[in-house]
Amino acid sequence: MWKKCSALQISRGKRFGMMPLSDRGISSEEKIQKVFERRADWYDNFLTRTVGHFELKRVLRFVPGRSDVLDFGCGTGRTTLGLLKKGFTVTAFDFSPAMLEKARSRILKAGFSAEFITEEKALVGRTWPLIVCVGVLDYYREPSGLLQKICPLLQPDGTLIFTVPNARSPLAWIYSLASLRSLPVYPRSIPEMKIVLHHALLDIISYDFAFPPLSFFGLTLIFCARKIPP
Repeated sequence: MWKKCSALQISRGKRFGMMPLSDRGISSEEKIQKVFERRADWYDNFLTRTVGHFELKRVLRFVPGRSDVLDFGCGTGRTTLGLLKKGFTVTAFDFSPAMLEKARSRILKAGFSAEFITEEKALVGRTWPLIVCVGVLDYYREPSGLLQKICPLLQPDGTLIFTVPNARSPLAWIYSLASLRSLPVYPRSIPEMKIVLHHALLDIISYDFAFPPLSFFGLTLIFCARKIPP
C-alpha cells in the first residue's frame, strides 16, 4: 500500500537532493545535473569546504607548470580558483548552470577571470594540455563512459588529474552509504581504475590519497594519467 507523503517529507527530500519519481528513466548525467541544480545553494558547507580544502592541496601537487587547463565538472569553483591562484588560464565547465553560476560569482569576487561553459557541445573540437576532474566520477556507476568523453579533449601529451572515492577507506564507504537516498557514489580501487583507464586509452602516471593522505584511510583517491600513445 502506498503511503502519503507529508509536505515536510517532500520538503526534506528536495532539501537533501533526493531523487523524485519523475527523475526515473533519465540518463545518469541528467540525474546528476538535476540533483546539483537543487544542491547549488547549500553545496558549500563546512563538510564540503573541509574535504575540498585537503583534496585541493593534494591535487595541486600533481599539477605541472602553468598552462591552459579545463576544470571539467568545476562545481562551485573551488578547484578553478585554486588553479587561477597558481597562474593557470582556466576554462570551467559544469553540467549544472546553477553550480556554474556559483563558480562564476566566486571567481569574480576573488578578483580573477575564467571562461565558463555549461554546454558540452561548446567543448567539442577543443583540446587542453591539462584537464582536472575533481569529485565528478564519484557519481558514475560506469566511469569509462565519462573518461572516453574527456579523452578527446586532452592534447596528445596532456595530463588528466581526477579523483574517485577510495575503496580501501572506511570514510569512502560511509560517504557511499550516506549518498544512497540522494545520488549514489561509487568507491573505486587502484586495480579497478587501471582497467577502466586502459579501456579509455589512458595510462596511470601516479596516484595519491587525501583526507587524510593515507592509502588505507584517505577518503579520496587522486590519479594522474596520460593518453596511451597510438
